[in-house]
Amino acid sequence: MDKNTGFYMETEPRVLYQDNKAITVFRDRGVYKDEHSFHTERVMKIDGKSFYVKSFFPSISKATPTDQLIKLIDTAAKKR
Repeated sequence: MDKNTGFYMETEPRVLYQDNKAITVFRDRGVYKDEHSFHTERVMKIDGKSFYVKSFFPSISKATPTDQLIKLIDTAAKKR
């Protein structure tokens, strides 16, 4: 394990298929799903400090991450 990032250097995760959707599974991360969403949990190390990271994702998204980033950039540009 990389002591700075907490990453196990696993570049090829297991891929599980559920409801015709691919779910990647890494050894250093837990993935939990319920009827409305799923979330991931992991511990990251940055500069020797441990951080518990929990990320939430809706089961059915309203926009892609790219769409959301473009909207954020456009909103910031309009404020200038």
